[in-house]
Amino acid sequence: MSRSKSRRSLSPMKRSRKSKTMSKSRSKSKQVKKMPRIAVGSTVKWTRYNGTTESTSYGKVLNVHTSRVTYIINGKERAYNGTEDKPVYEIMTEDGFTVMLNAPRVSKSTKKL
Repeated sequence: MSRSKSRRSLSPMKRSRKSKTMSKSRSKSKQVKKMPRIAVGSTVKWTRYNGTTESTSYGKVLNVHTSRVTYIINGKERAYNGTEDKPVYEIMTEDGFTVMLNAPRVSKSTKKL
Protein backbone atom coordinates (compact mmCIF):
# COMPACT_ATOMS: atom_id res chain seq x y z
CA MET A 1 0.00 0.00 0.00
CA SER A 2 2.75 2.44 0.80
CA ARG A 3 4.09 1.98 -2.72
CA SER A 4 0.84 2.96 -4.38
CA LYS A 5 0.53 6.04 -2.16
CA SER A 6 4.03 7.20 -3.02
CA ARG A 7 3.34 6.75 -6.74
CA ARG A 8 0.17 8.73 -6.48
CA SER A 9 1.89 11.54 -4.65
CA LEU A 10 4.60 11.77 -7.33
CA SER A 11 2.32 11.86 -10.34
CA PRO A 12 0.99 15.42 -9.76
CA MET A 13 4.59 16.66 -9.45
CA LYS A 14 5.52 15.07 -12.75
CA ARG A 15 2.57 16.68 -14.44
CA SER A 16 3.42 20.09 -13.08
CA ARG A 17 7.03 19.74 -14.30
CA LYS A 18 5.85 18.81 -17.76
CA SER A 19 3.47 21.74 -17.96
CA LYS A 20 6.24 24.13 -16.93
CA THR A 21 8.58 22.84 -19.61
CA MET A 22 5.85 22.96 -22.22
CA SER A 23 5.08 26.58 -21.46
CA LYS A 24 8.79 27.43 -21.72
CA SER A 25 9.09 25.79 -25.14
CA ARG A 26 6.04 27.67 -26.40
CA SER A 27 7.52 31.00 -25.40
CA LYS A 28 10.80 30.14 -27.16
CA SER A 29 9.02 29.43 -30.44
CA LYS A 30 7.54 32.94 -30.46
CA GLN A 31 10.97 34.57 -30.32
CA VAL A 32 12.36 35.84 -33.61
CA LYS A 33 15.58 34.08 -34.52
CA LYS A 34 18.29 36.46 -35.65
CA MET A 35 20.77 35.28 -38.23
CA PRO A 36 24.40 35.24 -37.07
CA ARG A 37 26.23 38.33 -38.27
CA ILE A 38 28.88 37.66 -40.91
CA ALA A 39 31.45 40.41 -41.43
CA VAL A 40 33.11 41.68 -44.60
CA GLY A 41 36.13 39.50 -45.42
CA SER A 42 34.69 36.36 -43.80
CA THR A 43 34.86 33.05 -45.64
CA VAL A 44 31.38 31.62 -46.18
CA LYS A 45 29.75 28.56 -47.74
CA TRP A 46 26.36 27.86 -49.28
CA THR A 47 24.62 25.04 -51.11
CA ARG A 48 23.95 25.23 -54.84
CA TYR A 49 21.30 23.17 -56.59
CA ASN A 50 21.94 22.32 -60.23
CA GLY A 51 18.97 20.35 -61.46
CA THR A 52 19.12 17.17 -59.41
CA THR A 53 22.62 17.57 -57.97
CA GLU A 54 23.70 19.53 -54.94
CA SER A 55 27.13 21.04 -54.24
CA THR A 56 28.73 23.32 -51.68
CA SER A 57 30.37 26.55 -52.83
CA TYR A 58 32.77 28.82 -50.97
CA GLY A 59 33.59 32.52 -51.20
CA LYS A 60 34.52 35.73 -49.37
CA VAL A 61 32.07 38.42 -48.31
CA LEU A 62 32.70 41.68 -50.19
CA ASN A 63 29.80 43.71 -48.83
CA VAL A 64 26.84 43.39 -46.44
CA HIS A 65 23.58 45.10 -47.47
CA THR A 66 20.93 45.84 -44.83
CA SER A 67 18.56 47.71 -47.15
CA ARG A 68 17.11 47.26 -50.64
CA VAL A 69 19.83 46.82 -53.27
CA THR A 70 19.48 46.74 -57.05
CA TYR A 71 22.13 45.13 -59.26
CA ILE A 72 22.40 44.43 -62.97
CA ILE A 73 23.33 40.78 -63.43
CA ASN A 74 23.64 39.29 -66.94
CA GLY A 75 21.91 42.36 -68.37
CA LYS A 76 18.88 42.06 -66.08
CA GLU A 77 18.09 44.27 -63.12
CA ARG A 78 17.66 42.29 -59.89
CA ALA A 79 16.49 43.67 -56.55
CA TYR A 80 17.45 42.19 -53.18
CA ASN A 81 15.73 43.20 -49.95
CA GLY A 82 18.13 43.12 -47.02
CA THR A 83 17.18 43.93 -43.42
CA GLU A 84 19.12 44.28 -40.16
CA ASP A 85 18.04 40.77 -39.13
CA LYS A 86 18.53 39.14 -42.55
CA PRO A 87 21.07 41.04 -44.65
CA VAL A 88 22.03 40.33 -48.26
CA TYR A 89 25.66 39.33 -48.79
CA GLU A 90 27.70 40.24 -51.87
CA ILE A 91 30.17 37.36 -52.24
CA MET A 92 33.19 36.72 -54.48
CA THR A 93 33.27 33.00 -55.32
CA GLU A 94 36.37 30.84 -55.65
CA ASP A 95 35.95 31.07 -59.44
CA GLY A 96 35.97 34.89 -59.38
CA PHE A 97 32.25 35.48 -59.92
CA THR A 98 30.22 37.88 -57.77
CA VAL A 99 26.96 36.52 -56.32
CA MET A 100 24.27 37.99 -54.07
CA LEU A 101 22.83 35.68 -51.42
CA ASN A 102 20.27 36.14 -48.66
CA ALA A 103 21.40 35.46 -45.08
CA PRO A 104 19.51 32.15 -44.58
CA ARG A 105 21.46 30.55 -47.46
CA VAL A 106 24.92 31.51 -46.14
CA SER A 107 26.93 30.13 -43.22
CA LYS A 108 30.45 30.74 -41.93
CA SER A 109 33.20 28.44 -43.13
CA THR A 110 36.58 27.48 -41.73
CA LYS A 111 38.02 26.79 -45.18
CA LYS A 112 40.94 29.05 -46.16
CA LEU A 113 40.63 30.81 -49.53
